[in-house]
Amino acid sequence: MPLNLTLALRNLFHDRLRFVATTIGIVFSVVLVMVQMGLYLGFGRMVTTVIDHTSADLWVMRHGTKCFEDPSLLSHSKQTGAAATAGVAEVTPLVIGFSGWILPSGEITPVFVVGSDLQILKPWNLTEGTVRALSGSGTVAVDRSYFERLGVSGIGSKANIRGLPVSVAAVSEGIRSFTTTPYVFSDLSQARAYIGIPSTMVSYLLVKLRPGADLEHVRHDLQTCSSSCARARTSSTSATIFRPACPTRRFSRPQNLTSAAAHTGFWGPGRVPRFSQAQFSGSSSAW
Repeated sequence: MPLNLTLALRNLFHDRLRFVATTIGIVFSVVLVMVQMGLYLGFGRMVTTVIDHTSADLWVMRHGTKCFEDPSLLSHSKQTGAAATAGVAEVTPLVIGFSGWILPSGEITPVFVVGSDLQILKPWNLTEGTVRALSGSGTVAVDRSYFERLGVSGIGSKANIRGLPVSVAAVSEGIRSFTTTPYVFSDLSQARAYIGIPSTMVSYLLVKLRPGADLEHVRHDLQTCSSSCARARTSSTSATIFRPACPTRRFSRPQNLTSAAAHTGFWGPGRVPRFSQAQFSGSSSAW
């Protein structure tokens, strides 16, 4: 055995108590790092889960929107202008917002309503019911993990949202909110009633591009067609928040804004906006 290895071993085992304490400390540190990495990656997937499950190439939103659960509003009339932009194949409105779920017992618990055309964004991992069932009047989809909190037991369970009767028509597995507020998926028109958003406003416009269209050119054209200054967000082409198989996510805080009114931002394959607990916007002026 080499002399240096012999000396190293003798030094380690000379004070065995210190050697054991040091080993335990190192192992504990490694475990802590692994736990923190697991929490970070898990939270990263959770806060972008809805966006990961859409097929949109660009998200058009109110300038200053900080996260997906930020209920800022745009004028629905901007859908026409966006759809007329060269390279755009389809523009779909999306409405989101907090509302009150009234249990049969009369208790009220907050829920986060997501309303879409049920094509470009729809509940996933369904274990009961179908997406098509959500086109029926007063039907919603909830996640199984929130059954006890919402006072439901499965398909056919009844409740109220803002005084409007609803029935569970689909049940998902594993759609959890980072803010712990249950997601409730529904048809676009019904979601407006549940949240209280007028038909003239939307939360986001989801843009799908034509085959072969250049994303940067389309983004630039969408900015140009707005009546005021707009902002665009992108990052490295190695990551996108719009596809489920997103290899990496980068979080960045939006820049400070001099005015929150009359601006529009864009999320595209690239930079992921910083996600935090939902904050209500005090203004509802249009793009």
